[in-house]
Amino acid sequence: MASTALRNRLDAGDQTLRSLRAQLAQVVNDHLVEPTLDRKKPELVKGEATSQNTGTGKAFP
Repeated sequence: MASTALRNRLDAGDQTLRSLRAQLAQVVNDHLVEPTLDRKKPELVKGEATSQNTGTGKAFP
């Protein structure tokens, strides 16, 4: 009788754990997908702006 009660409690705990893991996986997947939908495509940086900022432009006119 005690072993049956223990087995039932363990089975109920296993079911609860499986349910929580499934919910956690769903939340994580939802959050990993969201940012890619909201992102804008990266813009190219113009060459002139980078050469002025880094000091790699011509030294003599």
